[in-house]
Amino acid sequence: MSEFVVARRYAKAFFELALEEKKVAEYEKEIKKLVDLFHVSPSALHIFDEQQVSKSQKHGLARSFAEHLNLSQDILGFLFLLVERQRLSLIEHIYLEYKRLHDKLENIANAEVTVADERFSDEACQSVVSILGGLIGKTPKCTVTVDKNIWGGFVLKVGDSVFDSSLKGRLQRMKETFSHHQ
Repeated sequence: MSEFVVARRYAKAFFELALEEKKVAEYEKEIKKLVDLFHVSPSALHIFDEQQVSKSQKHGLARSFAEHLNLSQDILGFLFLLVERQRLSLIEHIYLEYKRLHDKLENIANAEVTVADERFSDEACQSVVSILGGLIGKTPKCTVTVDKNIWGGFVLKVGDSVFDSSLKGRLQRMKETFSHHQ
């Protein structure tokens, strides 16, 4: 079975628990803390894959992570489950799926805006939020990145849809149009 399918199942099950407990946002933040910890220290995650480390040692390590990060008992229990089933390596995929489920519940659309100049970042994001919200009927959550390779304008990505209003994109489309008419 694909890691993504397995991660999706764990995320969905934990999301349902979070709904029952009315702690969806709180648990998302706590899982994110774990993901961030393992990004900063990938070796900490690899310890859980080691066969030489006993389950009780892994549980002790998980407990110390939970205490250090001030995680709730439910997150600690989830962490123990992932350790027991040797699925802790899926924590980032689980988090991303959990976040997707939370965004869907809150009717949030993640919008990625790419601009050529950081001076336009805030302006571009505000424009996207005001225009896009009305068009798609969802609250957009905007992420802005700067890429000087687009030369000017912006590129907007929401889900699978891409709107390329960059200078580079426009020139590329003009080139394609001219080459088809010759």
